[in-house]
Amino acid sequence: MADLRTPAAGFALHAEAVGSDPAALRWVCPDGLPAVGRLVDAPGRLGELLAPGGPIVQALTERAALWTWLADVDAGWSELGPVVRDAIAAAAERPDLWQVEPAPDEVLRLVARDVVERGLGEYIASHGGLITVVRAEGGEVDVALEGACARCPAAGLTLHGRIEAAIRLRVDDRVVVRPSVGRESGQHDDRRRFGRWSGLL
Repeated sequence: MADLRTPAAGFALHAEAVGSDPAALRWVCPDGLPAVGRLVDAPGRLGELLAPGGPIVQALTERAALWTWLADVDAGWSELGPVVRDAIAAAAERPDLWQVEPAPDEVLRLVARDVVERGLGEYIASHGGLITVVRAEGGEVDVALEGACARCPAAGLTLHGRIEAAIRLRVDDRVVVRPSVGRESGQHDDRRRFGRWSGLL
């Protein structure tokens, strides 16, 4: 893959591959982004890439990262990646022109799953446990504790000190993470909706 680190313009930026979804790329922007939600337009080349019929079919922002999905997975990020990287860096110079629509539940589901499965998954598995996002909406994240996590006396520390803190840092300081204690009939289980990262959008 092409070098997708900080462009010449100097805006700190690097790309992260997203699990098993080759269409997705997470652009980490340590200096922060204008808002959290669905990016519908931006200045310059980034706006062109996001336009209907453009190569970027979806874009979501968290506090310091921009998630992008390719319209054509076969196109790949090798060629388009540097173009998107430079477009983000240029658009960052005009944060007042970013048009971000509120999408709190979409972003919360995306980030919660990313934190639990990609960010902390190996750590949790190394202790014999498994934590799965069951529901994420309305500022609340319910997770299922399985394996060693189900009976671990430090589970509360993992939930609040690691998972909740990481999600709050990326989305909203008011997010609450709690163990799932069974779902009422009719409530959905987000584990069925996350076959691919883009499936939650």
